[in-house]
Amino acid sequence: MAVVREPSLPPLIIQRSGRKYAYVMTYRNKWVDGRCRRVESRKVGKIEGGVDALPNGRVKWDDAFVAEHPELRSFDTWRRPGGFDFKPRDGELPVEKPRRQEGCRLHAGATWALECIAAESNIGRALASVFSKYHAHMKILSVAFYMVLRATNSIHGYGPFAEASRLPWGGVLSDSSISRLFQRIGEDDVDAFFKKLNALNARALGDGEPERVFLALDSTSISTSARNLSQAEWGHNKDGDRLRQVNVLFLADQKTGLPLFYRLHTGSTPDVSTMRRVLADSARLGGPVRKCVLVADRGYPSEANISDCLRNNVSFLFRVPSSQPYFKSYVAEVRGELSDANNYNDYIGQFATTVEADWRYDGFEVDGKRTVRRDRARVWLHIYYNPGIHEDARNVLLANASRARDQYNARGSVEDGYKSFIESCCTIDNETNVAAIDNRKVEKMLENRGVAVLISDEIKDPIDAWLHYADRGAVEQAFHTLKSRLACDRFRVSKDRSLTGKMLVQFVATSLLIMVRRRLADYERFRKSRQDKFRLVSLSDQTVLEYLHNVMAKKIDGGWLFDEVTGRNRRLYAALGIKPPVTAGDGGNFPIGSA
Repeated sequence: MAVVREPSLPPLIIQRSGRKYAYVMTYRNKWVDGRCRRVESRKVGKIEGGVDALPNGRVKWDDAFVAEHPELRSFDTWRRPGGFDFKPRDGELPVEKPRRQEGCRLHAGATWALECIAAESNIGRALASVFSKYHAHMKILSVAFYMVLRATNSIHGYGPFAEASRLPWGGVLSDSSISRLFQRIGEDDVDAFFKKLNALNARALGDGEPERVFLALDSTSISTSARNLSQAEWGHNKDGDRLRQVNVLFLADQKTGLPLFYRLHTGSTPDVSTMRRVLADSARLGGPVRKCVLVADRGYPSEANISDCLRNNVSFLFRVPSSQPYFKSYVAEVRGELSDANNYNDYIGQFATTVEADWRYDGFEVDGKRTVRRDRARVWLHIYYNPGIHEDARNVLLANASRARDQYNARGSVEDGYKSFIESCCTIDNETNVAAIDNRKVEKMLENRGVAVLISDEIKDPIDAWLHYADRGAVEQAFHTLKSRLACDRFRVSKDRSLTGKMLVQFVATSLLIMVRRRLADYERFRKSRQDKFRLVSLSDQTVLEYLHNVMAKKIDGGWLFDEVTGRNRRLYAALGIKPPVTAGDGGNFPIGSA
């Protein structure tokens, strides 16, 4: 049956001029100083239809624009609430949306690998289940693949990338189309995604007794210059930027390294205030609770947060400040044991001892009611002493204190940067006005340097507790992947309605790249590389994907004809645990599908 193809046009917007006129404009945006700015626009048509119909109605294209796109001569164009309708002037012929042309050759090897990984993961299955309407899951994955392979979250480069790459969604996605995709993803959609993801993860564990799962909790700040993001506020910027920020919290599985949950919150919210909401969200979205141990650094634990965990039967392993009065008293009790040679462990390189303690709390907290702490729970305080850290701190402190002393004795005053050391480490003789370092003050300042305290209601062994705490690097790696490897240290959106959707796509891209890295690491760890006589030591995950991206495919007869995969590329697919692509007919054997 004969068809006509819908015109492929550049991004278009409608610009009103008073009540009587509306014009069709092309435009080009560019990120300048962290904000998306329009750097070019041009009138290409006018909407006709009367004052009551505007901005909808029939489009009259300018002659110059029709000369650039002669296919418009075959259509009558109408502006509708959902976009533009193209009606062929030969009204009997149906209109076909733009698709990949037969015979085009595209980069396909890396996107094939990412598509296989997504299809085999619960993240890919959850996307397909929740965002199947209008093939939104294919569009989300296509944008995520772009972020992974181009190491950026700026969508302005997606068009050229998509023209040269085989993607799950083969149709046209302009900048405005991607923005609308982000805007269609709301908070309810994100919740539905995590509910499905948690259900799939629980199903994978089976009905038997689950093994203990350690979940690392941490947050980071993402700076922004956008003025219209409601969550952007001034706070403790972890990158040192003098900008407002939005805080991003991740919950990651320490064993797999995969992030399981994220949440955005205002930039002024301190870490310690987010724990209660995390526990509530985890329970609400069906997250892992049974046999789960929450691992967090010093920014999160507080008396209220530890009590919340006990109250909700959530096991925990927290590092707590040794200077807090409750923990400081226990450190003082075992200080002698922290220098006992029998308590030194060579594997962790420090002294370790454990104290059992009772934690008093209210089992049923009532707003407005005074805390009485009638309930008790058994907790284990693991106390560590690292003499190397203590000695380094001592050397730095003495160096600064001696400089401050010498400056004061030489000229009777010190530079601003050394004033605190005169006050905290030195004494000044009232008669001679000579400064001297006070050893008692120095020892007081160094009292808890090198001392670390972990508290847990589950982990009783101090070595086991320290190793699991050290594994919290999984969430740090997720942040590194998000902010450095994918260049998502800025959101590059200016409105709230786009932020929710873009953060979800960035979460998917981060998860995919972590899965790539995990597969390559497992290939090396389990000595498969030695069996294959193929080492990956000199190849980063990004380099592996770049090599595979050079595998080409040709669209023919409704399917794809891949180039032969041999030599190094075949071994790279093996390292990823993926079968090399083969020729696929219409529908073929693509893991997710290709439009």
